[in-house]
Amino acid sequence: MTAASGLPETGNIAAAGRSRIWLMIYNVQSQTSRSLIPKTTLSWTGISGIYRPRMSGTCSGRERSTGRAPQLSGSGSARIVISAENPDAGLLPAAQTETISAASLEFITLPFEMFNRESGVFSVTAADYWGETDVLFNDMVCLSTSSPVGRFSLSNTVWQDITIARFSSGLLSGYYLDHKGGNPVITVSQPDAGLFVSQTETVNMPVMFITAGQKNLKTGAAGDFVAVDSDETIEYTVMLSNLGMETMTNVILFDTQVFNTSTFSPTVFVSIEDTGVCDTWAWTADLVSWIAGSPAPETSIRGLRWQFSSLGINKTKAVRFRVRVK
Repeated sequence: MTAASGLPETGNIAAAGRSRIWLMIYNVQSQTSRSLIPKTTLSWTGISGIYRPRMSGTCSGRERSTGRAPQLSGSGSARIVISAENPDAGLLPAAQTETISAASLEFITLPFEMFNRESGVFSVTAADYWGETDVLFNDMVCLSTSSPVGRFSLSNTVWQDITIARFSSGLLSGYYLDHKGGNPVITVSQPDAGLFVSQTETVNMPVMFITAGQKNLKTGAAGDFVAVDSDETIEYTVMLSNLGMETMTNVILFDTQVFNTSTFSPTVFVSIEDTGVCDTWAWTADLVSWIAGSPAPETSIRGLRWQFSSLGINKTKAVRFRVRVK
């Protein structure tokens, strides 16, 4: 009976270590033979890329034999052919094509800290077995982030959202943009080669916090809600705070809720406190058009609006106005 040794047609070898080789004996009907596998020599030849063999390899055993491939380190998705042969035993040779990927992906830029909604730049290199840039690595990789609103682009002048990108000569550079403050983790990965690298970034954003209270100027009662009767005056105080790590700019604050007669008693405007805390203010009678300045006393209005050019980190500004219950 004529027999043949067999190996799968293709496979992958990680650049940083060894891969296990399975060797089987088949008969002429392509059925697995239960014959003893004699000692068989493994050899290799290069097809493309750069690789360096570390040692020779052999394998032997019964039915299905395992042997460790030579420790082959490569770069640029180097391709080699591993051959198994034993002509003295009358076995036909077998061959398997292997692809040796880069050994690792590494960030070469430090974690960035983003301010003013700017984009952060990052660079990743593909390293070979010897820790050098794998200039032949030009694979596609996946870009991901732990932030639900984080985005990637290859350019920060003409932004185009991407989730995949291609390395060029072992290097990838891109930009990251996020509108959610915190510490997102960005990841660059090549799943087929089992390569990935992650880095934690810092996104500084303003955090707006608003509180409001009211006071009955006749009874002196104060709180979130107070009891009022007809013809009594209420003073409202609205506090605007920046609890984030970045200065807020061009902030516009509205209050239309207290003038909503489906929720609160009908009122007329009395006065607005001008303490210089805001840059401009305006009012509306129809929620469509806004008129700069303050309305005349006893005017029925539908809302007030304040504009602040900036509000610094951990700063608070308060606006006050008074209305009279009809």
